[in-house]
Amino acid sequence: MLAATFMETFKIKSSSWVLFILTLMTVLIGGILLAIKILPTRNHPGFTLPIVISVLVIAYFATKLTSIAVIEVTLTEKTIYFKWFKNYLFESNSEWTINWTDISEYKFQRDRNFDLLKFKLTDGKIFRLWHNNGFTKDDFYELVSAFEKRVLYYNESKSATTSVIKRGKTIYETTGGLVFAIIGGLFLIATPILIYFLPSKSHVNWGGFVLAYAGGLFFIGQVIYFRRKKADANK
Repeated sequence: MLAATFMETFKIKSSSWVLFILTLMTVLIGGILLAIKILPTRNHPGFTLPIVISVLVIAYFATKLTSIAVIEVTLTEKTIYFKWFKNYLFESNSEWTINWTDISEYKFQRDRNFDLLKFKLTDGKIFRLWHNNGFTKDDFYELVSAFEKRVLYYNESKSATTSVIKRGKTIYETTGGLVFAIIGGLFLIATPILIYFLPSKSHVNWGGFVLAYAGGLFFIGQVIYFRRKKADANK
């Protein structure tokens, strides 16, 4: 049980997955096309690998500039306070304050690339914090843990006698998620068989295949995890 009066502060790096993808694709496509047009890669194939590596490095750091926001989140007895130290590109947030009594629902959803912590308020407004879980060191998961503990305390307290903060379903817990997992499982079984019988495997995009396969396994694993968790809770 948490103390009635407390304050915890976390510094996180929130990500805009839209800006991340747009920045990545713009730099990769633009950089490669520019390199092909200007640099002598055709007559000097030795230049190709260094150019590709350089474009990838530039793309990685470009996403840091455009799609990362640095936010300090403070949990108190009555509010959640957000202070922005760095914004996403084209945005100018400075601070948010959300009262616990104004939150009707929250959801924390894990993903292979971008985790999501979402708050739904009683007036219908929705706040989303996306988090790139690759190469990002911050307090995001500590924040999620502390937030969920605080929700539990709030729901058990007298202030929540008329309303509680509900936990929203992740996509893995929905009927649509189950259907997608079944279809994905059939795809994961069928694809290697189809590749095996291909007359020529030289045109197979093995990199894309591995990424798609890993993504499918992650999704199916999450569906199984939440189904088992629900079954254990109902015992």
